[in-house]
Amino acid sequence: MKHILVAMPFDDTHKAYIEKIGTDCEFRYTTIKTATAEEVKAADIIFGNISPELVKQNDHLEWMQLNSAGSDQYCKPGVIGPDTILTCATGAYGLSVSEHMVSMSMMLCRKMDLYMKNQINHEWKEEGSVTSIWNSTTLVAGLGDIGSEYAKRMKALGSHVIGIRRNVAEKPDFIDELYTMDQLDEVLPKVDFAVFILPSTPATHHIMDERRLRLMKPGSYLINAGRGDAVDCDALNKVLREGICFYKALTVSQRFLWLSWPGAAHAEDTDPASAALAPVLNLLQAPFVQPTAAELAAAPAAALDVLGVLTQDPAQSAAGAAVRTALDEAEKTGELSTGYAAVVRIAQDDPDAPTKVQNTAALEKLLGRELRISPTRFEKYQTCPFGYFLQYILRAVPRQKAELAPNISGTLTHWVLENALRRQGAAFKDLTPEELQALVDSLVDEYVTANLPGATVRMQYLVERIRRNLVNLLGFIQRDLRQSGFQPVAFELRIDDRPGDDPDAPRIEPVRLDDGAGHTIRVVGTVDRVDAMPLPGDGRTYLRVVDYKTGGKDFQLKEVYCGLDCQMLLYLFTLERNGDSLFPAPAAAGVEYLLADPAPESVPRQEVSGEEADLQPTYPLNGLLLDNESIYRAMDTRGTGEFVPLNFSAKTGRITNSKGRLADEAKLRRIRDHLDGLLTQMAQDLYSGEIDAKPLCSGARSPCTYCEFRMACRHRDGEHERTPAVPDEPFEE
Repeated sequence: MKHILVAMPFDDTHKAYIEKIGTDCEFRYTTIKTATAEEVKAADIIFGNISPELVKQNDHLEWMQLNSAGSDQYCKPGVIGPDTILTCATGAYGLSVSEHMVSMSMMLCRKMDLYMKNQINHEWKEEGSVTSIWNSTTLVAGLGDIGSEYAKRMKALGSHVIGIRRNVAEKPDFIDELYTMDQLDEVLPKVDFAVFILPSTPATHHIMDERRLRLMKPGSYLINAGRGDAVDCDALNKVLREGICFYKALTVSQRFLWLSWPGAAHAEDTDPASAALAPVLNLLQAPFVQPTAAELAAAPAAALDVLGVLTQDPAQSAAGAAVRTALDEAEKTGELSTGYAAVVRIAQDDPDAPTKVQNTAALEKLLGRELRISPTRFEKYQTCPFGYFLQYILRAVPRQKAELAPNISGTLTHWVLENALRRQGAAFKDLTPEELQALVDSLVDEYVTANLPGATVRMQYLVERIRRNLVNLLGFIQRDLRQSGFQPVAFELRIDDRPGDDPDAPRIEPVRLDDGAGHTIRVVGTVDRVDAMPLPGDGRTYLRVVDYKTGGKDFQLKEVYCGLDCQMLLYLFTLERNGDSLFPAPAAAGVEYLLADPAPESVPRQEVSGEEADLQPTYPLNGLLLDNESIYRAMDTRGTGEFVPLNFSAKTGRITNSKGRLADEAKLRRIRDHLDGLLTQMAQDLYSGEIDAKPLCSGARSPCTYCEFRMACRHRDGEHERTPAVPDEPFEE
């Protein structure tokens, strides 16, 4: 009779199963912790990871079945005899452990451990930027059962998976690249997740030593799911605690060590620092000190940087005076700060005196006798004449943040939309979903190849998000064009009196205005898209200007009254007055802003039948249309409100938001004449040298908050600000 010692957590079902097999065996059930030396010595067969110290006392053990995949502890000399069969649980944990590893990977890149601590501490705060498994690169060293299952799941989540194993003759489908262990050094620097599932052998002992830990790129994650000695823990602790950049800062400070982090991360000294600073603060036990303005301005260049902001805030006048004193002292020692002499000269002027160009003859030479103004420049002037003067007349260039990731959302979206409609022409609205997807893929790839070589992982993620949105967006435009009487007739249409790079490209002459003093003003620019519809019996061609916006847009006539948010209207009025060279008898039908960036809403359209009766993605629209039912009904033939910025009553079919969304021809003329007046007044003020910093404050919003030229301006918050009296219903008679 065989004596079997079971130290695994078997339930009654498991016990019945093995006892049915071993009918002539004696079973004794225990646990790893409670097993006695006598029980172990008496056993012929052991199920479970009994302590090796106890196992080595058994000199007649025939078979030992481990409940772990690793068996290195029992392979050491003297633990089991040469005739003992040793088996392990390799292959039993692939599903469980790999899913646990995936959850740990998600926790790390989403910083869930930090947020769980915050939740326990009842704290609501951000922990900085997070990363994604999608489009990441994962290294899996050890492609056994667990490693292979983990690699499959990371691959399924969108990661590029690199595998390392001894045999590279046959690459599994779930592995993108396969290497041997001697190529580890060249792979480590490019991965986001370095995952090790290795046995404990002389070859794998401390395979991740200090040198290799330093090969890993900043922000990457190390996960060890195999034997613990694969990672040199002392070296890992050293690298993590040292924080190379912090170490250098600590060793060069002479008097003070300033540790700073984004202001949004804390308000008082009791708030925790960012994740990067927390270990340093814990090690140093350094008290929090709020630096004074003079200490922040220890170097002349830094002093000049903070002086502009302090000067503009009346509440910080004392701090501004301290910084000026520091700069005065620097001037005496010869540590001059470029531009400070001009600051001193300006400070001696009367702060209430308006800023004005005295030599208007010289100013006219800079401006010329003819002003060509884009709508963007016009709105900049309306926002603040001094900001316009600095940016477009003096051509001052503000210092920019050094960043490699531009905001490509708007540029890429505009480019794809323009080229999709331009290249496909009338055939665009008849493309199948598969053809539409292929078109988007082709155009996005073309743009990325030409404009984004070597895109970062973050940039690639953004491109893919835009790609998915573009398929839905073009599908929405397809449905619009299929039902609309208005069809695209021009893309990127230039409004200018000067030939561009392509002299044969169609263009419209800008409207010419006169300021009464011999100066002319022309509004120039490029229209994204022009739709047209000839109205039978009317003899006119009605034009709609369409603009794609990738940010929030809420069209308001009160803004237009102030000279803001009027770009599309300025273009529309130019086409109406001067567009007859391309469009017979042009008439204004309105402007529409298609908000192309937000995730579309899926809205059921009960009026749609057949295949289109399913939920269809829709996109918000804003704008102003001609109050002519023949016109706006031609844009949305079913009266659903899906393709126009109008709401139709389900019961009566009447429009419920006509105020601010519809304007008859007389009202459109009043808007046009008002904008013409603002343009003319702008020219008169500019040529007169009127460039005072009088920001236009709409409601509680001040343009000074985000002005790039704030440091070069002597405007003080709350003073000399324009708050125009705008009628409740602008442009009404």
